[in-house]
Amino acid sequence: MKAIEQALGWLRHRAGAADGAPAPRLGQPRELDLLVLWSAGALLLMGLVMVFSASIATAEGSRVFGNQPAYFLIRHAVFLAVGLIAGIMVFQVPVRAWQEMAPWLFIAGVVLLLVVLIPHVGRDVNGARRWLPLGVVNLQPSPPASCPICTVSSVVLRPSPA
Repeated sequence: MKAIEQALGWLRHRAGAADGAPAPRLGQPRELDLLVLWSAGALLLMGLVMVFSASIATAEGSRVFGNQPAYFLIRHAVFLAVGLIAGIMVFQVPVRAWQEMAPWLFIAGVVLLLVVLIPHVGRDVNGARRWLPLGVVNLQPSPPASCPICTVSSVVLRPSPA
């Protein structure tokens, strides 16, 4: 029984409540969870190390990449920085706004998925047409379409207010 009380105390502490005080309800805002933040940062850094270790020989031995051993590391770091900036911007939008935009984002995602199938618009890579050429980068529409699917699912499946 004492172990259960200790576990509940730890959970309350993790949720941001003081000892003995009730944990915050679901609707109340909480502070950032530093454990999740540090874990995500560690995973991102491990990904950088893995990209560098897996691609150093390819980049160093190829004239296409300028014989630069850190070519893929720099490229991955740039995309990582762009993703972090986009994540910070998305984090600033209130959840209510995402819920209201969810149906429109879902429709936009479905349209992007259908545009890939139009001949001479979608780009074939290794025999599969999955990419949209956008100048210097190519867009694969399935990742941007998956976020609105999750948002629409959460809006549809949320319990109705009593």
